[in-house]
Amino acid sequence: MTGSLDFAGDRGRTEVAWVLPAKTPGKVRTAVLGSTPALEDGETSGTYLVDRQRIRYRAASSPYWIDYAPEDTSKGSARFTNNDPLEFLRGSESPVGGTLLEALTAGKATSHREAPAGGRAYRAELSDSALPLLFPPDLHSHIVLPGPSASLRPPVPLTVEVDAQGRITRAAITVKDAFREDGDLAGFTTLTMDLSLGGHGSDMPSPATSGRVLKATDAVRDIGEVRKGGCIDFATGQRSSRQVVKVPCSGPHDARVLGQHQVAPGKDDAATQARSWAVCGPGVWAWWAPPKDGTGSDVRTTCYEVTRQTRAQ
Repeated sequence: MTGSLDFAGDRGRTEVAWVLPAKTPGKVRTAVLGSTPALEDGETSGTYLVDRQRIRYRAASSPYWIDYAPEDTSKGSARFTNNDPLEFLRGSESPVGGTLLEALTAGKATSHREAPAGGRAYRAELSDSALPLLFPPDLHSHIVLPGPSASLRPPVPLTVEVDAQGRITRAAITVKDAFREDGDLAGFTTLTMDLSLGGHGSDMPSPATSGRVLKATDAVRDIGEVRKGGCIDFATGQRSSRQVVKVPCSGPHDARVLGQHQVAPGKDDAATQARSWAVCGPGVWAWWAPPKDGTGSDVRTTCYEVTRQTRAQ
């Protein structure tokens, strides 16, 4: 994550980019990037503008911004509720969430030394109870969270550097055994987070956007709500695989919806997926969602053709 923060204005701009080795296992890619219909995983880069009025998102491969109002991203939203709401990006200690700034107030200094130019470097301890603040909710299932089984873990070593005016310039943690053995990130043994802050007093991040802006209330839909003939993109800025962006078919798009069908569920997810593929036909993608009114109900399957196989990753 790179960007700029305006604490007084309670807004920020962040560019998020994931760099994953070529041999990264598929389940790891999906865990950190999320998944979308027809794509194994989500976008690897995009830009977010975050303030108390809205969150705007633009994927690196998209020619437009998506404008999410607070009522779209709140946990009580009926339209966009998922296990990783964009509301996570609104920090409590910082305009942008998900950074070490969210956890620093839980740290306890144990020693310090004088640093060049009148600053100080602190050694501190951070309770692992602060770790959930640093990750979107859907990643919590892969992390060893605080609780009875983790209560005896030692505090996390924390280093913090401040300048002569007491402004934070750097913070870092290294967490051993941070990932669950039964999670998709079990192959990792150490988590390192490093935050650097500079350019204090420079230009504030602007909430203005250049280019087309789509309102989320008009454009973002569950794929099952897109009518036959509608065209869609997969990059919503969310990690929910069911959400898509409805876009004009006259321009570039990821897929075109061919229609929806009611399908009797199979004995398990694999069997239901097989029935969905069968009803959609050869060469056509199929996406189904679990029924809302019980496991015995038919599932709604969306059939669509992918029109752009690759995206800028």
